[in-house]
Amino acid sequence: MYKLTQGSGVTRLSDGVQLPADPANGDYAAYLEWVALGNTPMPADPVPGPSPIDEIRAIERAPATSDAMKRASRLVALSYALDDLIRIAASKGQNVTRQQAHDWAMLNDSNYKKLYDAEQVIKPLRALV
Repeated sequence: MYKLTQGSGVTRLSDGVQLPADPANGDYAAYLEWVALGNTPMPADPVPGPSPIDEIRAIERAPATSDAMKRASRLVALSYALDDLIRIAASKGQNVTRQQAHDWAMLNDSNYKKLYDAEQVIKPLRALV
């Protein structure tokens, strides 16, 4: 009895030997004779698909998804920075608008400024994509 393998060979089930699809090979020729007599080999085992984590990583690495994730990360980081500044001011009894927090961050927080400036350069380029 034989079992098809992925590709073009077969496995002889009596001893587990894999036979390449080569009619010059005597064992494979015996398989072809066995089929000619009306026998049917067992189907090949299905090829396992990627694991769920591999599928997730592939989706995250896709250019459009990766770009969207990076952009979302920039925008969320900018928003959180402003929210923190407003919260800190409120804890000191000051009422600060979002624009005032932004203006302060642009002058005093180099990481905020770098991220904001990058987004301003990227925004018009994104319109071209």
